[in-house]
Amino acid sequence: MLNVSAKSVQRAKKVQESGDAALIADVEAGKVTVSAAAQHVAAVTRYPELSIIPTNDVYCIIDT
Repeated sequence: MLNVSAKSVQRAKKVQESGDAALIADVEAGKVTVSAAAQHVAAVTRYPELSIIPTNDVYCIIDT
């Protein structure tokens, strides 16, 4: 068992299906949480005009 909730798996699947390549790469690199990426995807899905805003201005980037 990997201690990953079903909700986290659903969020990751949504990001993979609907996120752009840069967002997916940032999640895979650990720069963005799956939760933040899923929120971004949901916001852009609901409000397409947000897609013109650079993604690094929209989602939370983890400071490493």
